[in-house]
Amino acid sequence: MRRSTDNRQTWSDPVRLPGTGYGGPVPNRAIQHSSGRILLPCRVSLDKLVSTHAYCFYSDDQGKSWNKSPLITTPKGSTGRRTGPATEEPAIVELKDGRLMMFLRCYLKSMYVSYSSDRGATWSQPTSSGIPSPGSMPLVKRLPDGNILLIWNYAPLEKNAGPFPRTQITSAVSTDDGKNFSSIRLLDGSTDFTGPHNAPKITMATVEFSEDRATIVYSKSMMRKNAYDWRLQVVPISWFYEGDTQQVYGQKNLPTLHNKLAAISSASATTSAAAPVKLAPVSTPTPQQRQPNPRRVNQTRQLFIDDDLIASIDGLERIVNQPARHQANPVLTWEKPWEGNYTIAWGSVLYEPEAQQFKMWYQVYRKFPKNPDRASLLCYATSTDGVSWHKPEFGLFAYRGSKANNIVFQGDGEELDTCTIFPEPHPADDVKYRMYWFDSGRNGVRTATSADGIHWNPVEGIRVQAGDRTTAGYDPVRKKYFVITRIPGRGLRTCGLWESDDGMDFEHVGEILAPDTEDPPRTSFYGMVSFPYAGMRLGFLEFFFDRPIRKLNTQLVYSHDGIQWHRGCDRQVFMNWGPPGSWDQAWVFPTQNYPIRIDDKLYIFYQARSTLHYGERPYGHIGSIGLAFLRVDGFASLDSVRTPGTVTTSPLLLEGNTLRVNANARPGTVAAEVLDLAGQPITGFTVDDCQAISNQDSIAGTLRWRENRSLSELAGATVRLRFHVQGAKLYSFWLD
Repeated sequence: MRRSTDNRQTWSDPVRLPGTGYGGPVPNRAIQHSSGRILLPCRVSLDKLVSTHAYCFYSDDQGKSWNKSPLITTPKGSTGRRTGPATEEPAIVELKDGRLMMFLRCYLKSMYVSYSSDRGATWSQPTSSGIPSPGSMPLVKRLPDGNILLIWNYAPLEKNAGPFPRTQITSAVSTDDGKNFSSIRLLDGSTDFTGPHNAPKITMATVEFSEDRATIVYSKSMMRKNAYDWRLQVVPISWFYEGDTQQVYGQKNLPTLHNKLAAISSASATTSAAAPVKLAPVSTPTPQQRQPNPRRVNQTRQLFIDDDLIASIDGLERIVNQPARHQANPVLTWEKPWEGNYTIAWGSVLYEPEAQQFKMWYQVYRKFPKNPDRASLLCYATSTDGVSWHKPEFGLFAYRGSKANNIVFQGDGEELDTCTIFPEPHPADDVKYRMYWFDSGRNGVRTATSADGIHWNPVEGIRVQAGDRTTAGYDPVRKKYFVITRIPGRGLRTCGLWESDDGMDFEHVGEILAPDTEDPPRTSFYGMVSFPYAGMRLGFLEFFFDRPIRKLNTQLVYSHDGIQWHRGCDRQVFMNWGPPGSWDQAWVFPTQNYPIRIDDKLYIFYQARSTLHYGERPYGHIGSIGLAFLRVDGFASLDSVRTPGTVTTSPLLLEGNTLRVNANARPGTVAAEVLDLAGQPITGFTVDDCQAISNQDSIAGTLRWRENRSLSELAGATVRLRFHVQGAKLYSFWLD
């Protein structure tokens, strides 16, 4: 590597980067992550091209020193240059959630992809992208409008053989952040894919953007080794959007790609034609049924908020269901002198089933004029129904000379803010509850513990040097305490994640959510509440419309690992501010805890304000706490609004006997069928064989097939489910 300190007029002596073997960086593929890290994708062979691998150099000091990721490769035994695995000539792009996506040349008839959640330090096992390709170099780059451009050698799947053919170079655009590519357009070359010996080899594309144009350079050479004929094209950026939008390559194409691969493999292994054989429902899975990493479906409910669960929707609408607000709202409001005019749920509501009691920790705050002792206090209340609340007098803290109040904590710093209380996951006699809060005087997140939730013992020292809007909790899957708050110096309200094994020493994991170009201008993420639900993590995202609107509402997000988060259901609003003049007209967001299930309902307590953000005089903030109800699993549903429709799942492994559904089929119907990976109904499990749910509303309805067929007959087979919905709402499904 050479460096220039005079705007490229002169360059330093070369410095060798760490590493051994044959290979190196790919031309024009270095990028800089939004965190400032520089990434240089490379390839290497350590055994004279018996096998090849990809990896990534990365630098956090502007290239002065470099680290190297582990090697990234396909499984041993895959078709490589000779006999070993082969991944090479990588290209990387930063996704909108901060992850990195790597596109890889390999020899498995399609381009492979790998992901990094730690800014390039480690990478996932490569899997097929669903994009047909010979073994050739891909180019991927962000367009100025934020979409992703892909330039590669397209060839039909059945024509791909090792590194050939490379008779054409093609472009495509992804508008869903790398999941799928469409607007397929021929840039140069021939559609004659007859092989490498009678056509030029097109390869090694690079692209740069200037204003509204793209400059593309690539090699168009005959087959004589290292004889390159370089070409240059300049096209309007709009040109990339004028291709074939009917064809889509990517995740949506994976099932088709795998079925074709299986068919090609089967055909190549067969010496004579054979009549097609109908799939038997109890047979061993055929090649057409095999699918990498199918989702296992058992007693864990499958929610339709999850994009990865859904392969296709036809005629249905995916709806985010807004909770029904209690008619007595607000259920808790300011009525005591120390509460000012601002009681908000920057605190938590927990439920103890044995005592059948709700416990609420809520924050009170007076901005104008401030409370004489503390501007912000933490108070406590109890309820048996979540509607009528009792505020006990504890005699712990004085307010205007009297301890006759329900104040349970005021911190030992200047001011406390955004408290989260949850049961201590590793309880002891004197530690049953844990709290995290933002200490504005020390500009960081602190913690305290309590045996009863009333008497608190603050721990000295800052746990996370960040803030101010903070939520926290314990992830039982990752077995980590976590804090979600703002990242110092980011210049924009986003969601950063810190984790700890012991609740005391935290490490910054990274930014997990940030606004993107699909969000309205002047919006940001004020905060997020994360909670486990149905085998995944759901989140309430506090969405802030800055000046001139100055209001906040709630959207849904979800994650399978607590690190990579996704926006739910096209960013529909989950809880919106109320009508003009209402008590919740400006700000609506749930409490810091998970929804509380009681019988068939989820209780969602939320803070709401009638005053706009920034709290101007004479009142500052005016806020209270409300209660809303949601059906179990009711976050999102597939609705037959106008016409009957269907939803087809991604590939599944069914680990149970009976199909259960959460659905409101009054007055409509919900039925299901089981498909093989070619999309054909499996005998005995067709929709005509199904005994549909009809004219009933149930959170645990049962779908059966004739002759009481059991889904255990399909154990080990990779299949899909297709639900037929008419005049109904389908929320979730699972197996018993």
